[in-house]
Amino acid sequence: MRDLNAKELLVIHIEIGRSTIDWTFGKQLLELFSNFDNRLAPQTLSVWGDKVANLSEIEDVQPHWASLGQMRVDGSLSEFHIGVAWHRKLTTRYQAEIKHESQNVRGRRIPATLSVYAKPHKAIDWRGFANLLYEFTEAHYGFAHLHRDAHLRSDLSEAREPSWITGQRTPKTVPQLGWSTFFGRPYVDIVIPLFDESQNETMAKLGDGVAITLTDSILDVADRFEDFNKTRSKAKACFPENFFDIS
Repeated sequence: MRDLNAKELLVIHIEIGRSTIDWTFGKQLLELFSNFDNRLAPQTLSVWGDKVANLSEIEDVQPHWASLGQMRVDGSLSEFHIGVAWHRKLTTRYQAEIKHESQNVRGRRIPATLSVYAKPHKAIDWRGFANLLYEFTEAHYGFAHLHRDAHLRSDLSEAREPSWITGQRTPKTVPQLGWSTFFGRPYVDIVIPLFDESQNETMAKLGDGVAITLTDSILDVADRFEDFNKTRSKAKACFPENFFDIS
């Protein structure tokens, strides 16, 4: 899902806090993309990397949403819900993928996630879009960030801004503060007092959590990185020591 050949790659990762299995959720999520900005309307659908449909209508996704797959581990057969991905190549080039909640071979819960990888179209309100996604998905933790020099390696390890994922969070830490970061129910007791004290216009209460956006434009991460990084360091200093842990 990271094969976009972009010098700057906009990444949105969200750990979802509600059930994603029902088609009602899927329809509303895809409509959110289309209705927020028609330059984000999905064009094609894929499952496990294979294209399965051209999307002239959102309803075209329904037959593929959360279909059941099977896996045999140590002789035991288990079922799981298969995620889907949607893509767009016109005007705004992006890929998005949802993975439904599952369990690993040890029975550990793996939460549902939404990921978006895009070339950062300048005319799109990425802050407003990320905030809508956080609120709709009832996110536990999420972020929108721009990785500079992302074209150097697909795993972003040599990008100017190293990548991180929602799966690196713990009950007491998150990996990093992105350009936009959402702190949901697991962190609300930590972040809400910061919001009450600062009344900073870059902080917004959304549902049960708080979204923090560091600058007006996500392109600042590429165009004004030193200033952006200073702003981020200042914001991170307001949090408890060792709250950010990318290890």
